Amino acid sequence: MATLPSGLPERVGDDEDVTRFLTSRGEFNASAVKPRAFMPSVATSNTSVFRIEDEPARIRDCFASVERAERTLKAAAVVEAAAVRSASLEIVAAESPDAHANIEDWPSKPREPDTEKAQRLEIALQLAAAAELIRL
Repeated sequence: MATLPSGLPERVGDDEDVTRFLTSRGEFNASAVKPRAFMPSVATSNTSVFRIEDEPARIRDCFASVERAERTLKAAAVVEAAAVRSASLEIVAAESPDAHANIEDWPSKPREPDTEKAQRLEIALQLAAAAELIRL
């Protein structure tokens, strides 16, 4: 299997955890991740994640190495790749930066924006329910 510059395998394994940085209080509450945390970017139709362990220090270090100073890391959502694939999405390695990946294959219905939004929200609900909240 091919490896990436970071040393990680090119394919994200089902047993791997992926971490979503949460920089807005609207993405989580006191005990859970909200679906908004996993909604795809309007610009790319992907959700950016990192292939890092769920240790707070490692999460903070990774965030500090890739994020501009204008956003503050408040928490992280950690979900297993198998849960992402169970929701009919895919995780694709997208380095650079190191350990970066994208959650891809979100429903796309350009002619039916309300249907697209509803389908994406349903999937984001599944991911949020499967995610572990790491408060930082």
